[in-house]
Amino acid sequence: MDNGMHIPRNRLFGTATFSRVKLSGPKAYRLHDHEFGEIFCLDKGSFRHHVNGEDFTLSTGTLVLIRPWDCHSFHGVTHRPFYLNLVCFDWRIFQYLRQRYFPDQETLYGEAEDFPRMISLNEYQLKRVRSLFLSHFSKCSDRFTIERFLLNLFAEFYSPQTSSNISASTLPDWMAEAWRRIHEPEYFRLGVNEFCRLSGRSREHTSRVFHKITGLTLEQAIRQLRMDHAALLLEASSLEIIDIALECGFQSLSHFYVCFQKTYQTSPLAYRRRAQGKMYES
Repeated sequence: MDNGMHIPRNRLFGTATFSRVKLSGPKAYRLHDHEFGEIFCLDKGSFRHHVNGEDFTLSTGTLVLIRPWDCHSFHGVTHRPFYLNLVCFDWRIFQYLRQRYFPDQETLYGEAEDFPRMISLNEYQLKRVRSLFLSHFSKCSDRFTIERFLLNLFAEFYSPQTSSNISASTLPDWMAEAWRRIHEPEYFRLGVNEFCRLSGRSREHTSRVFHKITGLTLEQAIRQLRMDHAALLLEASSLEIIDIALECGFQSLSHFYVCFQKTYQTSPLAYRRRAQGKMYES
């Protein structure tokens, strides 16, 4: 790993540990791997997370699921400190819970991916996950406590990625700005090739990294951005449906109808009538 250099391995003494840590500086925490699972939430501030050879700039509200084989380090990006709520736990406990409660979800924790799962929480979710962490800090870290914590976390805060909840902070720095820009119609209507151009990497490499981090293909993510924009235009404008299709980057009206039906389980016209009917009722 990392040019053959020796990577320290962190060890866990006991079943689990809960902590709140304050870090700062360009070398806030050295490169290391683990013999345990680790979950942390960036409670305040921002930092650069170097993990498995890539850099991610994380911001407040990012929840990260670290596997035992992940190799990572923390680097402050400003002079201000950043704060993590963190739990470390015996990996065998997670394996037991997955087998018992989630037997059909083989990648619940992102086990098969190159990078750890990074989930961007909204303000409400951040308050909930902060409360979940803090409620466990003063308790003994026995097996029952960590099992309850993990089950609550997966039940309340973990959901599959969609393009609407992917944050730029969960993507490598070289891709993050492209993801911000691709939300604009002038870019997403040009499709996957435009996203790769904005990223500055080949389509193959960009697609592979994006899928490994988010679980989505670039085609799926950009299609959802187009569908979100189409729904907004149907709700708030009087544009003809063919014009909305073109505005979102569809060259075929029939293809637009198929994608919209698949996303919203209704036709564009029915969606508009329902949405605008509710507006008039209110």
